Formats: sequence, structure tokens, C-alpha cells
Amino acid sequence: LAALRGPHGERLFNVTLLYTAHPFYARGSEEDWQRAYAAQDIEFHALSEVSIEYYGPRLLVRAYRVFEHLLRVDGRYDAIVYADFMGTGYFLAAAKRLGIAFANTALVVHCHSTSRWTDELNLRPPRNHNTLAYYHMEERSVEWADMQVSP
Repeated sequence: LAALRGPHGERLFNVTLLYTAHPFYARGSEEDWQRAYAAQDIEFHALSEVSIEYYGPRLLVRAYRVFEHLLRVDGRYDAIVYADFMGTGYFLAAAKRLGIAFANTALVVHCHSTSRWTDELNLRPPRNHNTLAYYHMEERSVEWADMQVSP
């Protein structure tokens, strides 16, 4: 979307990327990634560090922090696109479904493969109760999205 241009070379879409695994990068730093994406006209933000301790499974906490971050800027984006894997969009979709937030924002889930699907294909049972929660988060984030996109 960031690469699309109008007939006079104008940018058609403003694209912002929220990196949710901060501060973990395979290589480089947050600043390196900001520069790399800026060169492609993409605004890069890392999910900020928090000073409070959240209780719960790691992916549930991450999904809630994404929700908190985007709730603070509700109305800024026409669309929010997230992956089905890890249930990152769970609280976003739940809030919209409940009429709490994101009324004027399209929630789009990119369906590639959920944890449950990969576990079933690998004949691997759920590892623990948290895995069952992740299955639920992933499935509801797909079901409750405004649009599902898959390869």
C-alpha cells in the first residue's frame, strides 16, 4: 500500500507499522528499522515498554497491550490489519464487537495459519492451558474481524 502512487506521483495511502515484539529484533535496532521503513514511506512504531506488570500468558498480554496502544489513537486509522497467528487482534475485535472502540475502523485479519492449525497438522496436542487460550484468541480474532484475507 505504501508503494501505490496516484497519477501525479502522490502517495495514496499512509501506512504505519506497529512492531509488537519490541524490544526483540532479529538484527538491528528500533532506529535501524525506523530508517529502513521510512525509506519506503512507512511509519514504524515499536510497541512501547511498560512500567506496570501485566498478569497472564505472554501472547494474551501482548494482544492487550496492542489494544491499549491503538485505543489511545482510536479514529486515526481507516483500517487495522493484523495476522491471525498469536491472536494479536483479539482485544481489538472484541472491543469493536462490543461497541467499545474502532467503530469507524475496518479490522482486517490476514489469515495464514493459526497455532491450532499448525499443532493439528503436526499431530501435537495443546502444550498447556495457555495454548487453549491462544487457540480461542486466534479463532475469535478471525471470526470477529470485518474482513478476512487469505492467500
